[in-house]
Amino acid sequence: VTEVISYTKRIGLKLNVFQFTVLINIHCKTNQFDQVVEVFEEMKRSGVEVNNASCNSLIASLTKSSDPHHAELLMEVWSLLRNQTPEMKSDKDRTAFSQTITMLLGYFGENQQWERVTEVISYTNRIGFKLDVFQFNALINVHGKANQFDKVVELFEEMKCSGVELDNANCRSLIASLTKSSDPRHAELLMEVWSLLRNQTPEMKSDKHRAALSQTITVLLGYFGENQQWERVTEVISYTNRIGFKLNVIQFTALINVHGKANQFDQVVEVFEEMKRSGVEPNNVSCCSLIASLTKSSDPHHAEPLLEVWTLLRNQTPEMETDKDMTALSQTITVLLVYFGENQQWERVTEVISYTKNVFQLGAHQYNTLLSSFGKANNLDALQQCLETMMQKGATNAISWQIVIQHLTKPSQRMHVAQDDVVEAWKKWRPLAQWGDDSQEEGDAVRTWVNLVQYFGSEEIANWEVVGSLEKWMLIDNFTELQKNNKRLALTALRRVYHEAERSEDAARVGGLLLASQGLNAHSRHPLSQ
Repeated sequence: VTEVISYTKRIGLKLNVFQFTVLINIHCKTNQFDQVVEVFEEMKRSGVEVNNASCNSLIASLTKSSDPHHAELLMEVWSLLRNQTPEMKSDKDRTAFSQTITMLLGYFGENQQWERVTEVISYTNRIGFKLDVFQFNALINVHGKANQFDKVVELFEEMKCSGVELDNANCRSLIASLTKSSDPRHAELLMEVWSLLRNQTPEMKSDKHRAALSQTITVLLGYFGENQQWERVTEVISYTNRIGFKLNVIQFTALINVHGKANQFDQVVEVFEEMKRSGVEPNNVSCCSLIASLTKSSDPHHAEPLLEVWTLLRNQTPEMETDKDMTALSQTITVLLVYFGENQQWERVTEVISYTKNVFQLGAHQYNTLLSSFGKANNLDALQQCLETMMQKGATNAISWQIVIQHLTKPSQRMHVAQDDVVEAWKKWRPLAQWGDDSQEEGDAVRTWVNLVQYFGSEEIANWEVVGSLEKWMLIDNFTELQKNNKRLALTALRRVYHEAERSEDAARVGGLLLASQGLNAHSRHPLSQ
């Protein structure tokens, strides 16, 4: 190319608008946008006036560029085009012009330059160019991405008024937009578009067409399922069968999700079986979705498919490319630990832990789940081992110690747990306890403190020195930060412990504090005062 240009300079031949347009086109096709700009600047220096064709080529190039420096030049070219008389003598001219309008609408819309979008539409009206199905589709897409659903509906109505027949692409774009809307008025129009799509011959000539249709099917299954419109879900599946479209792993996963959220566990298993019959292998995502659903079921018949899915997941290479993948897998591990722990399937718990060693380290949340499971099963040896592992890995937090305290201080464990272990747990928890921030965290902290007070103030333990330390820690160090209902919870529990131990003076003293914390006194008619 450089040789040719050098040759023209050597023989004194100046490049004309056609040659410059050729250069713009070839640099555009190879995404050499800086060279496109350079050619444009050279045109201006050479005094070559940009015509319709070169404007079209420049716009085709610059709308593909993500470089903000090219946006200014695009505005310049767009200004030149608007001030020219468009060439629309042949079908080729009209097609090129139509493509330019489509690209401009898409570019300005993607960048939410709505004034520019309006300019383009006004320009087409001024020159008598009617928007076709492609331009309408571009507008639907950009307004849909910007969640401007009323505008999407307006365009749909305008298409019908203009006599522009919706094709597959329009229907898919409208469905992608309207399924995101929570406005019930848009649901009726969605039904209309879905009806249109069902009555069309689907475009499945290319991979691009099939991928677009696949996305639409996924979106519809998700939307109708989320809204529990099961007849519509059946319609979509019947439509895919009629046109010979086989559901893929993404659509099956969408079905698993919506049935799982609706607690329709039999249907979840049915979808899983259909996947296997269709030869569709569940991936990481579908395994995670199946596990999230089946671990919620209390039906013993669902335990077998759950173990089958767990086996599948263990034998797959985990997808952990994105934060979303990591989060999904982490949630699945937590769910499995809870399920197997609550059902005291300790071998399965060990399997899950072994699996994670090859994938990622357990976090505090998963370890806390294990602590809860061991505690609920009164398996204090396993709880202690888990706690020691957590401490070695630095994975303990306030919740960890609250769980440990909750289970060590249970009335059924009082004669089996050494006081020193409970005191040590309190010391570990004390600097981590949360007061005065999140109401849920504060409530959990106060209930943990109550467990300690009830344990050390019980008839079996009766360690009043520690009860006094707990009282000081709460009433002197943290009491002012507590919410009113948590003050009442703490003081009521402390007063009851003193009262049941017949420590009358302490009970009366705490009772007075309790009334004062609620803005009452002994003479109030409030039930608490009485």
